[in-house]
Amino acid sequence: MDKSQAKALKDFVAEAEEILEALSEDLEAAHEQFEATGKVRPDRVNKIFREMHSLKGLASMLSLEKITALSHDLESLLDKVRMGKVKFSKGLFSLLDDCRKLIRTLTTEAGEGRQESDIAPMMARIAGGEIYQKRPRRHSPARSDCSSMKPPSSRSPSTKSTD
Repeated sequence: MDKSQAKALKDFVAEAEEILEALSEDLEAAHEQFEATGKVRPDRVNKIFREMHSLKGLASMLSLEKITALSHDLESLLDKVRMGKVKFSKGLFSLLDDCRKLIRTLTTEAGEGRQESDIAPMMARIAGGEIYQKRPRRHSPARSDCSSMKPPSSRSPSTKSTD
């Protein structure tokens, strides 16, 4: 590694630490909002999204593949939250905090010239969907009986779907 690469890596670590500190504070504030009101203000969600986006961009410029991949998947998840496709839950907060901790570890490793931590289990948690709750579809009423599984022509008038 030449001097300019070493300086760029040192600068990345310093910037990433600042972003991760802000992310930690914003996740804590978002969690407190969620616990108090059941919601998180959109400006807070957007700030968390932007922090993850910035981290992804910085890591990408230095070809730090693990940080880039993990932050990219988190950014995508946070975009779904911003768009209302995924809602906050205790499981989602747990996932976000665990990811933040792993990114901090990866950042430390990068500063030491290594990338040893395995991101596969965390990537699987992000992709798995069981950690966070999807918003229910608005136009699909819950159906509790099997009669709704019959083709429309075989349903009695009282069980026809009004979708």
